[in-house]
Amino acid sequence: MLASPGPAVLVHGDLHGDNQVWDHDELRLVVDFATVGAAEPEYELRAFPGPGMGPGLELLTAVMRHYQQVTGRQLSADRVMAWHLRQALGDALWHSEAGIPLNDHRTPPQWVDDLAARFSALGIDPEVPPAPSRRRHAARTRIFEDS
Repeated sequence: MLASPGPAVLVHGDLHGDNQVWDHDELRLVVDFATVGAAEPEYELRAFPGPGMGPGLELLTAVMRHYQQVTGRQLSADRVMAWHLRQALGDALWHSEAGIPLNDHRTPPQWVDDLAARFSALGIDPEVPPAPSRRRHAARTRIFEDS
């Protein structure tokens, strides 16, 4: 899924809940710009999907809708969740190897169950490989046509 990156945009790079200041339901401030750089926008949203890692699925889907309205580009929930899964598993592995409890003190099986629930809530079946993107398909078509 992440083998071929999408188009790069400017991202904060570490946009999790601890780097956001909210006033009720309004984002007031984003802090810690040490990791600003170029990446696909789905990477930026990797912390949004879940408890203990960000604001949740409702905010994620609202941001994805707003991004499309502003830019005309639809974001891929599959790619966001692929980055999210990579982040969650990396955090779990790091904590386990260091002998440190997971951030929210749940067990690894509870994290896996929670990840599965988030995938399901977005209508993503992790057992089904994603369809190739149009861009990758177009590139493959050009390669065969040029041969």
